[in-house]
Amino acid sequence: MSTFPAYLPCESQSLVQFDRGTLTYQVIYSWWHIRRATARLLAAQPDEIFLLMLVTVSTLGAAIAWLIRAVIVPGPDGLVLTGLPLQTLAAVIVGRFIGFYVLSAVLAAACRRAGGWGSDRDTRFAVFWAALVAMPIDVASALTLAALYALAAWFPLLGSAQSMQSFYWIGLLAFVWFLSGTLMQVHMFRSQSRVFLYLSLASLVAVLLALYFWSQLFI
Repeated sequence: MSTFPAYLPCESQSLVQFDRGTLTYQVIYSWWHIRRATARLLAAQPDEIFLLMLVTVSTLGAAIAWLIRAVIVPGPDGLVLTGLPLQTLAAVIVGRFIGFYVLSAVLAAACRRAGGWGSDRDTRFAVFWAALVAMPIDVASALTLAALYALAAWFPLLGSAQSMQSFYWIGLLAFVWFLSGTLMQVHMFRSQSRVFLYLSLASLVAVLLALYFWSQLFI
């Protein structure tokens, strides 16, 4: 008989039953109740192995999303990664791992300076869980972009740069939104919208810097 994990809310038990180890329900539930899901999962005291699994799965999903964009949607509106050597692609994946740990340390220090109470481990969980929750949305946006590219031959409007380029940022936007919720819960902030605003501004600066250095190194 299926049992419900302690971190799932009681009102969900009457809808559908999942086993204790199922991450699928937890991810879907987090799309609507990110703060509550974060609190319940933290109550289970996840260890570093679990956190490493979160960032590994989210990295694999992000790699799939970018490969879809690179292979199926080439050209001026697509990010063509097929021309990069395999070592560079591997370095990007490894860099994502390291980048998430660095981002967690920076956010932990910044949040505590802003009055937050969360620990370094809890902040790492906030970052890694937000990345995992946003990953299916990123993959779905890549598949939607591929579908638009395929339909552009019959509907030219769908193949316009404006309609396609927006799908490159949906995954990042989802990650920032979920991250604002997990950080709000971990550090006991009062306003998720304010956290989201600060994270959005920081992400905009980071993206502009990344695009600048990318243009200097590879273009």
